[in-house]
Amino acid sequence: MKGKYLVLSILMLWTMNGVAQTAQTSLSEQQMQDCMRLLEIAELKEADWIYSQCGFDDEEIAWYTWAPLVSKAEYPKALYQLCIRHPKNDYSTLYCQKSADLGYLPAILQNARKMRQDGKTEAYVQALSDIIERHPLDGKQVIATAEDKAAVEAYAELGSVYLQGDFVPQNVDLALQYLKKAADYDNAEASHALGIMLYWSGDKKAIQMATLYWWKAIALGCLAAEENLGYLNLYTQGRLRESDARRLMEDRMFTCSASKTVGKNAHIKTADECDCASVLAWKRSQGTKPYTLLVISDKEAELLREDGKTEKVSEGDITQAGYLVDEIRASAVIVKKGRERHVLLPQPDEDCLELCQNPNLIPTRYVNDIEPYHLKFTQTECLQLARSLENFNDIKHPIKGMGECHLQDWNTWGNGALKEKRNKHLYVLGNIEASSYLPAFVDQAERLYAPNNKKQMALFDQMLTFVTKQKPTDSLSALKKEQAYCIQTAVYMQGPHYNPQQAFAWAEAGAKEGYPQQMNMLGILYAKGEGTNTNQALAAEWFTKAIEASSVPFVDAQFNYNLLQSGESFEQFRYGSCKDIVEPTRPSVSELIEVYP
Repeated sequence: MKGKYLVLSILMLWTMNGVAQTAQTSLSEQQMQDCMRLLEIAELKEADWIYSQCGFDDEEIAWYTWAPLVSKAEYPKALYQLCIRHPKNDYSTLYCQKSADLGYLPAILQNARKMRQDGKTEAYVQALSDIIERHPLDGKQVIATAEDKAAVEAYAELGSVYLQGDFVPQNVDLALQYLKKAADYDNAEASHALGIMLYWSGDKKAIQMATLYWWKAIALGCLAAEENLGYLNLYTQGRLRESDARRLMEDRMFTCSASKTVGKNAHIKTADECDCASVLAWKRSQGTKPYTLLVISDKEAELLREDGKTEKVSEGDITQAGYLVDEIRASAVIVKKGRERHVLLPQPDEDCLELCQNPNLIPTRYVNDIEPYHLKFTQTECLQLARSLENFNDIKHPIKGMGECHLQDWNTWGNGALKEKRNKHLYVLGNIEASSYLPAFVDQAERLYAPNNKKQMALFDQMLTFVTKQKPTDSLSALKKEQAYCIQTAVYMQGPHYNPQQAFAWAEAGAKEGYPQQMNMLGILYAKGEGTNTNQALAAEWFTKAIEASSVPFVDAQFNYNLLQSGESFEQFRYGSCKDIVEPTRPSVSELIEVYP
């Protein structure tokens, strides 16, 4: 592989010196070096603006200027960006491969999907397994990095593989384990597949869980889950056989993309188009010949006359049987033989045989022509979307129906949320006093903060202390718990409640939990000798840990580390921001260049 990369780099350098002279970039050589550093510092979500400013979004600049540089420097994130931003380029696959060889999980996942397309199914399954083994997400609640997201998607895809049993022996238990893991991290495809899988299990509790996951997939914007909801509705209404409903749903089980049904406007036959009196009479006779004799009463004969339609049976078929024709009707002939009255019935087509026994039923051969269903945002659908909020790991995720259903309107949803104790919905509605959702306690504590009011400060301290002792159950709860540690530390580090011993205790406790802001504050306390003995070596260690633990560029911690090394006044230390824990501030390119060496 190294030889291939060497040839690739030579080709790209040659192209850059020749054909690529037309590519113009306003970046100086120093700026280009700075960009390469920043591409590896910034996480994918925060890095789009860097890629744009550095010229990665311009295909000509990207391939003739950046490609040789990032390839030579072996920057995995930059290589991956070249691969996914310009996928039609001939070198795209090679750059994804090189990024994967450098261990970058999103690139490994991208390559795994390419293996599947190329029929290398064994290698595809192995690559997914490798991602999960390297990044198992055990105990992790906040999915913040591109590698976190790649691991979630790997769980979802591997779960689907084991459920289908296409490339590996089917293992329903393992599929359930992997799909649930991904679904609990708000993966729409896994939530959709898990919902269908549980629904057809036949277990009542499983069906209840299926509803939760199914609606979560819909709330996450999974169009296939919406369409399958339409099939489910038709099934529960008795319009689809179980076999038809199950096939239709399972066909769309492992995707969230919209259906490409061509025949959605096709005509679907109904019972009104059938001569059901004749069909049901034929069914009662259980005849197997093209025409069947059945003795009927005068009343039944009259009904047959009234229900007659257009098709006619030839008189020859009747007279040959020795009968006298009484009257020829649409699909039935009334005949006489002595004193008896008979009806001669043609064998009905399969559609009418189905429809006349169940007028609501959609015949099997028409089920593929059903128009794909999309939410109508009815009261029932909006209630399900409202309830689905309780199952989200990250309620900051864009939720379908939030606007259409007015899910943030207290007058519409407040009483129902209170009655059903939907704590996350109450939080979204802004009623933090009624919600027992962990983030609500932190928000209440912030409202109580009043430096000159002892009673309120006592409640403030109690609420935040309570939060730090809880076990978070989702992403925002985990972030708010971290924020509670941060607020407590910050209150004691500066201002009217300055208490260095308390500040050190809170900073140390938060740092041991793995919280970057706490690590940064602990570094400051060690550097300044506040609440503990001065120890610059430990200060440098904690600043470094804070930088490494943060999922986004932690500019303040990097600044503090630089300041510590320079020996300048420690009064310039940056204390960070507790608000950045939930909503990180985007630093400017110039600030990143200035602070990061």
